Amino acid sequence: MKLVIHRAGRRAPYELKAGDARVPLSEAQGTIILALLGNPYLRLMDLAEIVWADPDDMPDQWLVALRCRVWKLNRKLARMSARIVWRQDIYRLVETDPERIAA
Repeated sequence: MKLVIHRAGRRAPYELKAGDARVPLSEAQGTIILALLGNPYLRLMDLAEIVWADPDDMPDQWLVALRCRVWKLNRKLARMSARIVWRQDIYRLVETDPERIAA
């Protein structure tokens, strides 16, 4: 089974699907998933620059904000046997079932 992300609507700009399971995603969560599906190993600063494309929009506590967004996203991904891990300044999307995620 594959993870599929697509545009949904106004209340939830993105929707993540895996089989019959569907999870609504915010704009930032959808951006993070799209970035990780396109590049499975993203450096911390690269992901931050993707989430906050305009440096003026990046909060002073951007690292805390980014980790909080990833934590909330991981709660949703758990329903689909996937999660985002962070090690040595690299974010990675991993799954428990190897056929579950397709970039």
